[in-house]
Amino acid sequence: MWQKRYPPLVNHALLILLLSVPFIGPLLNPHWIMVGESTDQILRVIELNRGIHEGELYPRWFGDLAGGFGNPYFVFYAPLIYYVSAAFHFLGFGILSSLKLMIFLGVVLSGIGMFLLARTFWGNYGGLVSAVAFIYVPYRMVNIYIRGDFAEAFAMALFPFVLYFFYQLLDQKTWHYWVGAVTSYAALILTHNCSALIFSGFLVLFIGFFSLRERKLRKLLRGLGGVAWAITLSAVFWLPALLEKKWVNIHRIYSDPALDFHNNFLQLDKLLSPAWNLEGGIGGRDLPFQIGWPHLLLAFFSFVYIMQLNSEKSVVRQNTQFFLLCVLLALFFIHPSSELMWEKLPLLKYLQFPWRYLTVLATFVSLLCGGLFVYFSAASKMNQKAFLTVLLIVIVLATIQYCHVKGYYVMNEEILTPAFVKKDGGTVSACNKSGMDTIEDYGEYMPRSVTRLPSKEVAGKVFSPSGKTKIMNLKLFLDRYEFTASAEDNEEVIVGSFYYPGWEARVQGKPISLFTDEEGLIHLRIPRGNNQVVVAFEDTWERKLARAISLVGVLGFVPILFMDRKKRFGFAFKRGLVKENAGDSDKTLSTL
Repeated sequence: MWQKRYPPLVNHALLILLLSVPFIGPLLNPHWIMVGESTDQILRVIELNRGIHEGELYPRWFGDLAGGFGNPYFVFYAPLIYYVSAAFHFLGFGILSSLKLMIFLGVVLSGIGMFLLARTFWGNYGGLVSAVAFIYVPYRMVNIYIRGDFAEAFAMALFPFVLYFFYQLLDQKTWHYWVGAVTSYAALILTHNCSALIFSGFLVLFIGFFSLRERKLRKLLRGLGGVAWAITLSAVFWLPALLEKKWVNIHRIYSDPALDFHNNFLQLDKLLSPAWNLEGGIGGRDLPFQIGWPHLLLAFFSFVYIMQLNSEKSVVRQNTQFFLLCVLLALFFIHPSSELMWEKLPLLKYLQFPWRYLTVLATFVSLLCGGLFVYFSAASKMNQKAFLTVLLIVIVLATIQYCHVKGYYVMNEEILTPAFVKKDGGTVSACNKSGMDTIEDYGEYMPRSVTRLPSKEVAGKVFSPSGKTKIMNLKLFLDRYEFTASAEDNEEVIVGSFYYPGWEARVQGKPISLFTDEEGLIHLRIPRGNNQVVVAFEDTWERKLARAISLVGVLGFVPILFMDRKKRFGFAFKRGLVKENAGDSDKTLSTL
């Protein structure tokens, strides 16, 4: 009955959803988990929701952060997971529930994405093994339940989607594979800067291998064209982040010895250690970094068996060898032997931790796990299902023990407002160690113009240093001040936000110049009389250029809208939902 009512892909997605539930046990508590960036995540969602409610669909300035002085948070930090959380909040869920649903969505997506990718090479049963192995890879638990790096965890979930859609795009240049490849890779860039940087090299290698192996240049160009399109589509985020980093103290993300990549390489024995603790230590060097013994054993036996296949299945051997090569490359970048590469490639220093390559390592190890079903391709369905059941149980039971947290914050949804952000100190910086009493505490997004901290009492306020100008009817928004200034003469007024390129002011509707001093606050001169003043954070030319480039990327989808509806949706239904891979590895292998 189940098989008749639902297409095969839906059945497998529902099974993956069910098997994902044990992973989120700690999230089922009504309170908020105590992890590395615990309350910081809440602050970001609150700020984004406030901006959206005030009419800013992409608010780049978060005025309640940095102790109420604000910083250009979404100029530099990838925003997608916070938009996902905001979408759940829009549907009626609380802030905490929205964050938890975003995390759970990432867990489920990781399994579905890996299933789609792995079944392409191993069949449905092998795909399920790889999917569950990927869900329960220990490093995912480190990111979610120890570090609290939800962006990296969500980005990791997108890796197999990107590989799957690009693999299909190389073989078939149909519209839905174009859309899937471009949007999944763009989503990765918009989710986590570091993960996108790490993964991009492996993606290009993946495209190169599967296109040039057949000596078809058009496939290579098609794949690289998809990469270029995705980069164009996501330019609204990455281009300002790249061009404007000179205005902030971005060097702080690697200048601290604890954050310097030289001090964060791993010896390979660390990847095999079963030790588990919930404290990362300085720079995270004490985190557990194990790959997982079920993952290692399954990947090892899969590789050994596939290498013994006869020449008729040489393509399967080549694919497996390539996946192993990716594993070895990820290990290389984690190990101290790659130090010279880290020093020569300038952007790598922004990654801080070589062990971030565990995201790629976990992806390809999990992919290899399902290859063992090549051995069972000729076995009966009953035997295959029995073996599948045993493997899934072993993977879950062997790793579920790591899904726990050190405690919970008792919070009520009613207090999670912008006032909570200000009360908390408004910091989202890992550099904050002493209650925001030094410039260093304000982190990497503090404007470089600040060389002396202003009084905390003036944060978010508008005042006249001389006291001769009256400030009335002040309306304070996330990235905008509106007020009336009654001045006896031409007077200076100070706005309690850090100045950063993009701040502009209008007095009686006419633009006026802004200036700042060593405290980095916004200064302007008000003419005599009663004046309506608006000080707002606007787009610079860099942001306008980035928005225009992304618009070009969006326009690339327009031709799809003019395709025949039956052709668009009928083709996708037949190939994506109804067509059955049957779960038999021999059918999948024969198509390779």
